[in-house]
Amino acid sequence: MLTSLRVSEFAIIDELELDLSQGFTVISGETGAGKSILFDALGLLSGARADSSQVRDGAARAELSACFELSGSPQAARWLKQQELCADDELVIRRTITPDGRSRAYINGSTVTLQQLAELGSLLLAIHGQHAHQELLKPQAQLALLDESGVKLKLRQQMQDSHQRWREQQRLLDELNAAASGDPQQVELLNFQVDELSQVEVKAQRYEQSVKEHERMSRSGELLGLIQDSEARLDGDEEPSVLRHLNHLIQQLHGVTGLAPELADVSKMLQEAQINVEESLSLLRHFGEQLELDPAQLAEMDQDLSRLHELARKHQCRPQELPQKLEQLRERLDTLEHLDEKRQQQIIVVEQAWQQVLEHARTLHLARQEQAIRLQKRTQTLIRKLGMNQAEFSIELTPVAEQKINAQGMDHCEYLFSANPGSRPGPLRKIASGGELSRCALALMVATQNRAGQATMIFDEVDAGVGGETAKAVGQLLKQVADGRQALCVTHLAQVAATADQHLFVSKKVVKGSTQTRWQSLNTPGRQEELARMLGGADSDAAKAHAAELLEL
Repeated sequence: MLTSLRVSEFAIIDELELDLSQGFTVISGETGAGKSILFDALGLLSGARADSSQVRDGAARAELSACFELSGSPQAARWLKQQELCADDELVIRRTITPDGRSRAYINGSTVTLQQLAELGSLLLAIHGQHAHQELLKPQAQLALLDESGVKLKLRQQMQDSHQRWREQQRLLDELNAAASGDPQQVELLNFQVDELSQVEVKAQRYEQSVKEHERMSRSGELLGLIQDSEARLDGDEEPSVLRHLNHLIQQLHGVTGLAPELADVSKMLQEAQINVEESLSLLRHFGEQLELDPAQLAEMDQDLSRLHELARKHQCRPQELPQKLEQLRERLDTLEHLDEKRQQQIIVVEQAWQQVLEHARTLHLARQEQAIRLQKRTQTLIRKLGMNQAEFSIELTPVAEQKINAQGMDHCEYLFSANPGSRPGPLRKIASGGELSRCALALMVATQNRAGQATMIFDEVDAGVGGETAKAVGQLLKQVADGRQALCVTHLAQVAATADQHLFVSKKVVKGSTQTRWQSLNTPGRQEELARMLGGADSDAAKAHAAELLEL
């Protein structure tokens, strides 16, 4: 349940703090006062995309935060635990937006992605916008609403997965068919390319090692010169060498260690240095003896590497990737050489995949038929409560042609409606008037509500197009839906507002050339005054009396 909402520097709101309670809350105010901004804020806190225009003019950033009490949202609590974002029974969602349109989102103080925010939002809030009834004109939306009302997610997922597998297998078959209708000389070309790369396969596999060997061999002369120079400096005859200097120093120190015992350690270290120099000299000589200066071998390595670079350019890859390219060409050649056999095998695989699609589509169709009966009964009962006592509502599921089955299954869904007795029900999108459509949409929202476990429902002017006794029925229905849970509704109807447990009034004024929105929770006298205004006579005694009567009822 949403317990509080904090908004700052957002749209025309400078600062807003709302404490919300369980039950039915209505929001009213003059047109343009900013009532729907609340729903925009909750939408952003549920993962909607941010826009730079949502930051109040001149502000450094907009900030929105909401607190939720999780006892009535077990699915949300489980999701938070899985994501390691738990914080006892309270949840805090925060989002900031900068003037350049960038935003950051936080759940219980941890930075999260918009995808995570949207996943959590769908478990906490059910938001029904002003144009929800327009969605009911689309058969796809009608089918989605039916599924969400109680068709098992597992069945829908099986349908999507099997259709995806069939599409993948069909794609492979299409590739084989395309290959069969391709250039008949392709096999000959592939044979040539495979033979060409096979000749250098071993050399390509050790390409990186060959590059190092080539560099070493090409610099053999430089290495040999370095070794000879090192040998001369360490133990040469033409000038005093390192070893001669060390021998001389060791002999001098050996003669004085009796006079200065503390020099014994120095003498010992110089003797160790002499041993290390002699070992180093031995290693240098051994390396020099092993060093190869073979121009013919170097030329051969040059030729091999040049060939590998040439083939790499030809096949548009790196030299060390030539073995993988060869394997791909071999597989492709094998496919073409056994094309007819592989096509026949793939045709069988595609047919098996399609049979699985049909099986899952039929299973899903039966589950939808059962759910359609339950949903149409609940919806018709609610429609009649909303003042259409003789209305008929039903859901028609028609299997489509086999070739039109898709990832959603085999069903064309149509909501049928008749407002008058004796009239044959027809498609809701063709039969219902504006007011009838609004009431049907509200009935469907209520009939499908809380199937996913959301504890908070948001209705933005879903009562448009109704009035009189029907408006009173709408208010009573929304109050009934909110029993034990929470429902918020923007309304222009006094009959709806009168049924609320909490009434928020929205107004706006201009302060120093800037438009600001103000929200306040109304007490009983304030509610009576606002209801009178909504009835069209804020200063009328009759309107005030009517408002008092509505509140009393």
